[in-house]
Amino acid sequence: MNRIPASLRDWQRTLTDAIFLQPDESMSHCQALEIYRNNLRMTAARALTVSYPVVTKMIGEETMIPLASRLLQQELPDSGDWADWGEELALLINQSELNSQIPMLADMAKFEWLLHSVGRSQERSFISSTLELLSSHDLDQIAVKAPLSLEVFKSNFPVSGLWALHRPYEPDYMPEREDILLTLRTGKPDCLALAQRNGHSIRTPLEEAEYEAMIELFCGTSIGGVLDKIPGFDFTQWLPKAIHNGWITALIPLNETLTLKGEKP
Repeated sequence: MNRIPASLRDWQRTLTDAIFLQPDESMSHCQALEIYRNNLRMTAARALTVSYPVVTKMIGEETMIPLASRLLQQELPDSGDWADWGEELALLINQSELNSQIPMLADMAKFEWLLHSVGRSQERSFISSTLELLSSHDLDQIAVKAPLSLEVFKSNFPVSGLWALHRPYEPDYMPEREDILLTLRTGKPDCLALAQRNGHSIRTPLEEAEYEAMIELFCGTSIGGVLDKIPGFDFTQWLPKAIHNGWITALIPLNETLTLKGEKP
């Protein structure tokens, strides 16, 4: 992912603030500025349809326009890439009238943003030499480091099943209503790890103990601390699985965990 120089990001943010945050009455004479605002709103809506293709199918492209307008009021773009914008859509949906109409929609938005983020992150390999820490350190003194290309997701709804049901992404394709209802009735709640492996986004189901342990590990809890907190977690089985799936980049001494989630290149 291309990085925008800090000075340019600051300038873009200042410009965006000037366009959207100044009171309308002070600019009512400036028709050109209002046209530019509307163009940005439409650009924002198009960006959301790209980052959230299934959410878009579930509610329609027309609904994305007012959602984008609302989202711009609480989350302004701060880079030159619209693909970086839109993370707070799930929160916005959760606080909107859509939440009561489509209860799983906010979770779908969260799921799609995590997929979007994982797909745009840089994949990193596990540093196998760090396994030596297991023989030289106590487990209470060892932590794990995860790549930015990893997320964990949990929902009470079968979100990933609904997501798969709405593919392919052709605008004219929609699943049958009966298939949607069947997925909602028979699908299992989601507990997943989302990661890049060999250039592809991989979704792996997790057990409850595994999910809880990964949350703890990636918050900086030592391996020994996690084993004490979550007795059902089997670290010896999880470690080779985590290495294979690209969930961790290294084992590290506990006192080196300040940049635990996603070390900088």
